[in-house]
Amino acid sequence: MAERRLYIWLERDPLAGPPDTAIEDVPGRADLDLLAEAIRQGKLGRYLPTKLALSRHRVPLLPSGYRRVSVANLLRQYRIPYRTRLEVLTDASSLQDCSSRIARSSREHEPCT
Repeated sequence: MAERRLYIWLERDPLAGPPDTAIEDVPGRADLDLLAEAIRQGKLGRYLPTKLALSRHRVPLLPSGYRRVSVANLLRQYRIPYRTRLEVLTDASSLQDCSSRIARSSREHEPCT
């Protein structure tokens, strides 16, 4: 008998490319339970996107062939501890402008005691 797998896309749309990883699909267990267990065991890595996609098909042909999962809701529901982390992507010129504004504002205000 062929091994059953749940395919997971962390970084891209399932219709756009191959899955990032896969976990074993255990008959009789809910997909979200298996996904939460894989997250707890570190199989999906330390940093997760805000949403991921899950499917029993390696190549889903339609949007109905996969399921989108909110990672924050899943972590809360299964009581998996996590930290929120935001990364701002910007160009170098706006970064320099921002750092000069921060330096200027820190000189204008006295530090809190």
